Amino acid sequence: MTRLRGRLPVLVLIAVGTVLGLALLEVGARVAAVREERRQGRLDRDLVTVKGPGPGSTVTLGQIIRKSDDPRIVYELRPRLDVRFAGGRLTTSDTGFRGRDVSSPKPEGVYRIVGIGDSYMFGQGVSDDETYLARLADPGSGLLSGRRVETVNLAVPGFNTVMEVELLRERIDRLEPDLLLIEIVGNDLDLPNFLWRAVDPWTIHRFFLLDFVRDRVRTGRSQGAQLPGLSEAPREAEGSAETFARDAAQVPPQYASMVGLPAFERAVQDLAETGRTHHVPVLALTHGVWFEDAMLKILSANQIPVLVLRSALRQRARALDAPDYARSPLALSPTDLHPSALGHRAVAEELAAWLRTRIGERRPG
Repeated sequence: MTRLRGRLPVLVLIAVGTVLGLALLEVGARVAAVREERRQGRLDRDLVTVKGPGPGSTVTLGQIIRKSDDPRIVYELRPRLDVRFAGGRLTTSDTGFRGRDVSSPKPEGVYRIVGIGDSYMFGQGVSDDETYLARLADPGSGLLSGRRVETVNLAVPGFNTVMEVELLRERIDRLEPDLLLIEIVGNDLDLPNFLWRAVDPWTIHRFFLLDFVRDRVRTGRSQGAQLPGLSEAPREAEGSAETFARDAAQVPPQYASMVGLPAFERAVQDLAETGRTHHVPVLALTHGVWFEDAMLKILSANQIPVLVLRSALRQRARALDAPDYARSPLALSPTDLHPSALGHRAVAEELAAWLRTRIGERRPG
């Protein structure tokens, strides 16, 4: 007992020191979270002050988008851009989609494919003519004989399925598509990170230190320095990790109906109905998603065929002496799974072969 009483002050001192140390670390984590929120930016705060970039500029995400008048689209690409974004040349049309404008009304003899998606279809990290939609329109793709193929890339980095379908419904009449194509990715149930509510450093309902440690364990390293102001296109979530908010109870109220599996299902139903109303077939493609069973069931219920690229891309990766897609030249890097220029070419070839069976055409000769 005497020995214990002798050690008690030391134990108390250690306990108090540990608590104070953790408290200081928690304060530091909260300061870091607020600084990161300010660095990344928030749509409502930052887009009203961001000026459109000049030709040839190297830009961040916040400089290529603007707020949309439609609250369910939320934001859209700026028109008439000619900039460098994420390592590739990006141009946008007068009406604000990637690439050149298309004629309205549609010229005779043109087969027009309109694609909706996020940064994968958009082509983050590659130039306009390197995206798989651009390659699909190349006569060398052999997609159609006797008609000129034209593609419209309505994809926008960070969009979820609700936003994609809403943008399509706004523009479909002018575009007069012959085919609608949607790409489905793992964060299509989520909100982009910059749409979250601002960080509250005084809340007692969140342990910022735990979040800090969890984020570092998940990524394996801290992110490098970035340009300020909505700088990153949202990353693709891996596995079931909730990289971005997909819980309707956790996101800002105005976005609650736009996240989660029920919102995805309603958006797919709206897409299918849009196709029927305009007498246009709807097809889907995906690299593979963590909610694949639910996705396949929802697409099947709405009679939307889907091309799952996972197996084909794995085989192509192995042909390049890589163990898998992520560690092959088909991806931008092992930590950035967006397709490289070579990856987009591979997707275009797989997609063209699949589409030929769907639209009743065969390769000439």
